[in-house]
Amino acid sequence: MTNSIETKTYSLESVKAVILVGDPDFGRCTLATRLNRALWPFAGRPALQRLIEHIANQGVRRFVICGSKGTQEVQAALDIPDYLSVEFRFEDLPRGTAGGIRDAADMQQDELVFVFPAAIVSPPDLNDLISAHRNKMRVMTIFFNPSEEEAGKVANDAQIYVCQPEIVDYIPSQGYFDLKENLVPTLVQAGKPICFAQLHRHAGNFRHWDEYLTAVRQYLLSMDPSDLLLHGFQRLDSENDIWCGKNVTIDPSARMMGPLVIGDNSTIGPETLVFGPAMIESDVQIHPNALLSESLIWKESVIGPHCRIQQCLVDEKKTLFSSDHLDHQLILRSKGRLLRMVRSLMDPLIKAGDRLDMLQKKPEDTLYARWVQPRAKTGTILLFLLITGSLLAAYWNPTLIELWRVWIRSDEYSSGLLVPFLAAYIIWDRRKHVLECPIKPFPWAVLILFLVQLLRLAGLLIWSPSVERFSFFLTTGVLLWMVLGFQFMKKLFPVWLYLILMFPLPKMLEWKITVPLQKWASVSAVFCLESLGFNVIREGNIININGTLVAVAEACNGLRMLTAFFVVTGFVVLLSQRRFWEKVLILFSSVPIALLCNTIRLTLTSIAFLYLEADVWEKAFHDYGGLAMMPLALGITLFELWFFSKLIIGPEQQAVRPQIIIRKK
Repeated sequence: MTNSIETKTYSLESVKAVILVGDPDFGRCTLATRLNRALWPFAGRPALQRLIEHIANQGVRRFVICGSKGTQEVQAALDIPDYLSVEFRFEDLPRGTAGGIRDAADMQQDELVFVFPAAIVSPPDLNDLISAHRNKMRVMTIFFNPSEEEAGKVANDAQIYVCQPEIVDYIPSQGYFDLKENLVPTLVQAGKPICFAQLHRHAGNFRHWDEYLTAVRQYLLSMDPSDLLLHGFQRLDSENDIWCGKNVTIDPSARMMGPLVIGDNSTIGPETLVFGPAMIESDVQIHPNALLSESLIWKESVIGPHCRIQQCLVDEKKTLFSSDHLDHQLILRSKGRLLRMVRSLMDPLIKAGDRLDMLQKKPEDTLYARWVQPRAKTGTILLFLLITGSLLAAYWNPTLIELWRVWIRSDEYSSGLLVPFLAAYIIWDRRKHVLECPIKPFPWAVLILFLVQLLRLAGLLIWSPSVERFSFFLTTGVLLWMVLGFQFMKKLFPVWLYLILMFPLPKMLEWKITVPLQKWASVSAVFCLESLGFNVIREGNIININGTLVAVAEACNGLRMLTAFFVVTGFVVLLSQRRFWEKVLILFSSVPIALLCNTIRLTLTSIAFLYLEADVWEKAFHDYGGLAMMPLALGITLFELWFFSKLIIGPEQQAVRPQIIIRKK
């Protein structure tokens, strides 16, 4: 069999290209869940469309596109020329990568099979693949990407394979069969030779949005002017390597630096700065004084004036409002979640107001009295709504919108979304004391309010979202003080301080915290593993446990658990009826408790990675291990509360019995 492989040669006419379309990547990339990665745009066309054109341009005419039943949307999105033979295979049950190859191969023909992933940006030259495979004389050649950091080293699997037709004999006709996990070991066990080769350049594979962003930027940096990608584009500036489609409008005052590709019908406004490598799809509007750097803008999106977009991926039909400052983010189009949340809150608030109006009028000047008295009610409510509405409109964009995006997209600060609702529940729990509080407005607080707005203006000038958020926090407190008075603010001062937990930490402070936390997580996990008898070696943030490498990433540093547990502990402290010193100890003890739980999670996850081989179970331990630690953390807190209740025992309250004193005369 080996001699037949050595003497057998193949040409591109006898090649069949098998393209594997992956399923939606649930839980890893929100964008991939909504839109299959094979359909992510690349200069106006889906990535899979570009891949087919690249392969067909080199002489291949036969294609088989394999995927699950959930990927049938891919077929409708492609424009296949008539001269190509393209077959789509969508399986009801997953067959695996090797199973897809067997289903795609023609048992009656002697054909060389090329396997490509659909999510790829820079496919290699097919002649190079055939040459590498022919020189090695093996049944299969597995190709790897070159390392970008050091020449001659391998970075990762390019998911590109060249296979001889005889490998089909080793793939079962039914059931799931993976190429790397099943077929390769089967061929090795059968004595069939397999070789590895390195591509001349990175193939641009991507699974996540930031990998896609990096792959497109690398492609643009090494782009050849004769590339098919640029077919239909006109070179605007040869020095800066700027390419434009049809009906592109660029203001003369705009400044651009390539490599840059601009799609059809796009508009670049005055005083706009665009720095490549960047790609702007069709029908995109960039308003004046915007800054766009190393980003990808999908079709029909709008970039508002004074926006700063750096290393971001903007979803299609997404509108960014004025002065949005975004750095290395996936910016998805809105699904109306904020509007639905506001509407869901309206009915309870209206019903609570109706119940309040039905209460009996009290003689003293309280919040309750001000609410039900017609004259005072109108003036107070109008003043409060006027000032609140004006400030809310001023802070709505970009402070509140950006804060909402942080809650939705950041795992570390997603717990901040619960803080306003928990604070509202605390106020409702204290409503009797709040309603009895007298209202004495303090108009002179408007001077402090003015100083707080100057602080916000300084944050806008220096582009500091943290300063803007802090000024918004101060504004809420000063506004309550000014309209309702000192006594009212004194009652709700702890709840107002609790609201600061809904804001993310400043970037500088976050960086100073996360680095030591990441190191602590690694060191403490190694200590626990060694105490349990495992052979552990730590190299930076990499834990080598009995030969299995476990990386302690930034997301595992414990900041997520720390912020979430601070929110829960603060809520418990504000609701509990305890002594002040007990509340302080409980609040500050949340830090060591959160770090302890994170250490336990990393220890259990490392042990799970050592004994479990299935990726599904490894992902479950890694992603949901943090949720399992929250009951443990709450249990420790409840034990702490119980311990404090037993630590100090007051005198027993015994009934006082009257004594009869008899004196003898």
